[in-house]
Amino acid sequence: MSNKTLVPDKLQGYLLQVRHMLYELISVDDRVVSVEKLDDVAVEIDGKVIAEQVKSVTSSNNPIAERSVVFWKTLYNWCTYIEDGSLPSGAVLRFVVVANRTITPGSIQETFKNAHSDAEAQKALAGAKVSILGTTPDDLAIDLYADLSDAYRDYIKYLFDDRRAEIVCDIIRPCLKNSKG
Repeated sequence: MSNKTLVPDKLQGYLLQVRHMLYELISVDDRVVSVEKLDDVAVEIDGKVIAEQVKSVTSSNNPIAERSVVFWKTLYNWCTYIEDGSLPSGAVLRFVVVANRTITPGSIQETFKNAHSDAEAQKALAGAKVSILGTTPDDLAIDLYADLSDAYRDYIKYLFDDRRAEIVCDIIRPCLKNSKG
């Protein structure tokens, strides 16, 4: 009989956050490190913030698959944190995956990872829209999001809203000035 109250993978994920926080804490002097304050793990050093989502993979789930709920929820959270001022717009955002097997990023995630300029980030976002929604129909009455899974539809709608394109592109594009993080 399956016991749905046991969540060893969630406990492992949380303990991984604590271990990662401790690693960050002992890595360098004069930094403030937190768990579940600004993000899963956050490092504040010299006026800069590094916000990290730490994901543990112990099953067949892939948090960097094209339609991963975890991935889209992370981007959504970062976007809302920046919009509401919880994270500064110049924060370094990291998606840290610890896995007991090899996982392969989806083509959207690969394109996001390789976007190093504003133009590349805009192209990556446009490509993600086409990949997830298909081609844009001429009939604006068609709900492009209707066929998406309920699990991530709202995240996609929020992130693909053109009014947020600048923030989403800032999340996609690794800031070269912050790459030394």
